[in-house]
Amino acid sequence: MTLKRFLWHAVVLLAVALWAAPAAAGDKAAAPAYQLTGIEAVSADKGVSLMIKGNAAPTFTVYELFDPHRVAVDIADAAIGKDVKMPVAVNQGPVAQVTGKVLADDEPQIVKLEVELAGDVTYTVNRAGNDIILLFTPKHKDAAAPAATAAPAPAAADSGVEIHGMEIADRDGSLAIDLRAGRRLEEFRKAQLGPEGKKPARFYIDLPGVTAPALARVTPVGKAGLAQIRVADRADGVRIVFDAAGADLFSYDVAPTDTGLRVTIAAPAPQDEVAAVLENKGAVAAPKAPATPKAEAAPKKGGGHASVTKLHKQLANAGVHADGFADAGYDRQRISVDFYKINLHNVFRLIGEVSGYNMVIDDAVNGSLTLTLNDVPWDFVLDVIVNLKDLQKEERYNTIVISPKSKAFSWPEPKKEELEIKAPSKDVEVDIAKKLDQPPEKLEAKMLLQKGKKLVAEGDLKKGLDFYEQAYAKWPENTALAKRIAGICLVKLGLNQKAVFYAKKVLKTHPDDREAALQAAVGLANMRLGEAATYFKMALQGPTPAREALQSAAAFYEDSGDYPAALATLQRYEDSYGPALETMVARARILDKQGKSQEAAAMYRAILYSGYAIDDDLSRYIKGRVALDNK
Repeated sequence: MTLKRFLWHAVVLLAVALWAAPAAAGDKAAAPAYQLTGIEAVSADKGVSLMIKGNAAPTFTVYELFDPHRVAVDIADAAIGKDVKMPVAVNQGPVAQVTGKVLADDEPQIVKLEVELAGDVTYTVNRAGNDIILLFTPKHKDAAAPAATAAPAPAAADSGVEIHGMEIADRDGSLAIDLRAGRRLEEFRKAQLGPEGKKPARFYIDLPGVTAPALARVTPVGKAGLAQIRVADRADGVRIVFDAAGADLFSYDVAPTDTGLRVTIAAPAPQDEVAAVLENKGAVAAPKAPATPKAEAAPKKGGGHASVTKLHKQLANAGVHADGFADAGYDRQRISVDFYKINLHNVFRLIGEVSGYNMVIDDAVNGSLTLTLNDVPWDFVLDVIVNLKDLQKEERYNTIVISPKSKAFSWPEPKKEELEIKAPSKDVEVDIAKKLDQPPEKLEAKMLLQKGKKLVAEGDLKKGLDFYEQAYAKWPENTALAKRIAGICLVKLGLNQKAVFYAKKVLKTHPDDREAALQAAVGLANMRLGEAATYFKMALQGPTPAREALQSAAAFYEDSGDYPAALATLQRYEDSYGPALETMVARARILDKQGKSQEAAAMYRAILYSGYAIDDDLSRYIKGRVALDNK
């Protein structure tokens, strides 16, 4: 185990220990700032208005959960008033009831409310003073669900749309499942779920305003990874569930046809062929994808089904059929989130609750987030946030650790002749001083230098650094040693202030030393000090600045919100050293931060076809990001 990895493990273990440690017995938590005082529902012209009342301005997050469908409201630093009894029965329109609980283990404490829905609805969120107002409206005028206590009477019964048959055709190992209704079924919602307990991995399709009395409730299949098809009536239509035969969900595609809806389940492709396509390692002799008649092609954007991207077509040609998120490897529970200037720590706590993972957030992670995503896997939401906020995640042992992305880089080694001089013995020290005509202080510095180097090589950085500093005190004109000290402080020990101190020592006598200027700039940037900009300008002097200087400066400008300067620095990097994967990713990320979603998606697509070797995490994120833009 390298020293860097050892230190990382130590930091993680310390963070976990501090996070899990109980409060001291004498500590008393401050009273929550917000008290939930009541929940009221009022019928509105367009649906049901649900008012969540409180005694203070709330800090809250609203998101969707599925299977069953419900809307969750998390209120931070909150408690439930003694006069509020849970659950609260509503039974108006699509709203059945509201359940609530206090997540006392969170810091700050969170009140979690779940609005249980009996139909397919849309909703809007507003805040009026101390109150949170949710307006629920049916998605389809004929699909308004009755109250939970009313007799079930599916709105689909009035629509006249009925699936009267299902045909399953085997096409060279692939399955084409046609749901016959006599007309195009363009309005549907699909979601996929991983295995849960005894439940297999599966995906389902909700068809609002549709009935299926002629279909068997369970149809065994046993082909192409599909175990069975289940049909369930819902208050606003019908749900058709496709259960996987194994632990992994098969690849699939859903598209309207002239007579209904077709589900295509691809034949399993050999593992090496799939890997070759996803990693762009070369041409693959793959089975042909099932042909789709022109009359059954998916309509253009706005018609209820997203068009197939170029990437999806390439995967299909290799026998891999899936929606964009499945292709990218995102197969966790889907959620919808709507964050508006929410503290990042609260966002990550929410993801921890939805995912079931323990979340450890580094104290250096700060800031807020505004983000809206609909019906996407929670692990994709996490990757979006990590990418936008320039963070990194470490996942193991059912725990996800979030911390700032390291901006460290490799420093040039000091000149060997200044660090590898053998220490003279004390008996001949004076004699050496005379022969070399060197002052004793310099020879003593070289002995201290040798001891420090030995300790650093053995992994004892702090003691080694102490000897280096003693040596520098005796040999202050040794600029290489000063930069060596700054490098160890900056990269190995995180001592930013000390690194800046020694870098500035060099710059006092050598103001054109771009390496020292870069050390000072990075140290100041790590401390979030605007003074870093001055030293980055010094580090970027000359026609061809160092790669590390350009990379670090671009990251600093991006982190500071100066996106034009960041893009200009990236361009300068490419002009000097040619295009690189890192600069393309940075460009795409900055375009996303600027709100230029389509330009960002185009850059991410270019990365996929660039030919660069892309690691699995980045590949998954990019494919998910492209899929999001094509929804």
